[in-house]
Amino acid sequence: MDRQRGNEESKNIVKRFEEMIEKNESYFFDIESYESIIEYYTETGKIKKALKAVEYAIAQYPYANELLISKANLLVNSGHFDEAQELIDSMSSMYPNDTDITILRAVIMGNKGQFEESVKLLQSIVNYTDDKEEIYFHIGFGFQSMGKYDKAIEYYKKVIDINIENEDALYELAFCLDLTGQLESSISFYEKFIDQDPYSHVAWYNLGLAYSKLAKFDQAIWAYEYATLIKEDFASAYFNLAHIYFNKLDYEKSISLFESTLLHEDPTSETYCCLAECHEKLGNYEKALINFRKSIKVDQKYADGWYGIGVCLYNQDKSYEAIHYFKKAIELDDSNGEYYLAKAEAEYQVGNHLSAEEDFSKASTLIFDDPALWLSWSEMYYEMGDFSKACELIFDALEEYPDNADIYYRAVVYLIKAGLYKEALLYLENALTLDFEKHTQLYDFFTEVSAQKAFFKIIEQYKNNNN
Repeated sequence: MDRQRGNEESKNIVKRFEEMIEKNESYFFDIESYESIIEYYTETGKIKKALKAVEYAIAQYPYANELLISKANLLVNSGHFDEAQELIDSMSSMYPNDTDITILRAVIMGNKGQFEESVKLLQSIVNYTDDKEEIYFHIGFGFQSMGKYDKAIEYYKKVIDINIENEDALYELAFCLDLTGQLESSISFYEKFIDQDPYSHVAWYNLGLAYSKLAKFDQAIWAYEYATLIKEDFASAYFNLAHIYFNKLDYEKSISLFESTLLHEDPTSETYCCLAECHEKLGNYEKALINFRKSIKVDQKYADGWYGIGVCLYNQDKSYEAIHYFKKAIELDDSNGEYYLAKAEAEYQVGNHLSAEEDFSKASTLIFDDPALWLSWSEMYYEMGDFSKACELIFDALEEYPDNADIYYRAVVYLIKAGLYKEALLYLENALTLDFEKHTQLYDFFTEVSAQKAFFKIIEQYKNNNN
């Protein structure tokens, strides 16, 4: 039976089951049909409906081990650990040697934070079952949860030795390798499996992940593209490829790849938001707004979507409207300094100087590595003619970033405007020493020909003295 036909049959069985519930009637389903219904609900994230289906199934087949295990799994997945534990305890007397029950017991221990006991229990049964793949995975996850990443890596590799297509093991392995600084050595590990199975889309994908995290982006592109050639609907590979092209500033290519992502998976707020950012970077604000709005339609609490709408409106000189969206983003996530910074700039544009000051101040407590914040904040006072306050802020910035040429050049501007010419010359010399080429930014603040000539003369003298 092909996959599409199987999916259609599952949907028909589910439809018949839901019809039975709605009409409060009693239909006959065999065990396989109930398993199909439970699997369908589980895969679509409808755990409550899956639990309801398993209750009906157990009522009809009270001693079916597979149904009882399904129920225990569902209880674990929905966080009802005590109830799952009770069920497993009652099943143990009927099926004392069932490894599935032991695995579930170990999983519950892990969810209760009893990782060491969980691992020991799993290790005690691993030699008594043919299904080592699942047990090795749970042992690996137990070690990972205890922070024993090298042991976790060892067991995840055992899983992959059995089944290279085990996506969960490959993803967790990549995480542990990254955490332990072993990504470089993982390249040969993935290449070995690709040599064995060149058509493993998961192996190519994980090779791409490793290259991405090592900042080897051309190799990552090559690996991800192979993954999409093998599996044309591989949404995650398209998504990661899109991010690489976004970082390479190839926004058109990135747009195409994010659209491919949306074709092959249910739309997410994140994907719509990423697509919108590409349009925003290209200045296509209307298209960007469409996609940012789609992102918050999928999830009203997706803060980046609200922020993105605000950025587009601000860039279209609609600061009043933008403020509303920045406020909403902050309401959803008040720990993001970028939201406060954006709102500060919009508040300043509409003349709300007090609100702008408060937002700049808040942003400075949340953003720890962005000199541009201090440049924007101090520039607000510069434009208001408060050169003393502008100087005060730029000196605070210099304490944070003592080797930043842009801040030194800005200090020169503010000191001259404040009438402190001797001090300005000292800061100018420091700025020229740090980055001579950036001196042209001074001309943006001093547009008068006489001022530019004076700067040119001083800079040429510095250049001659240092050649």
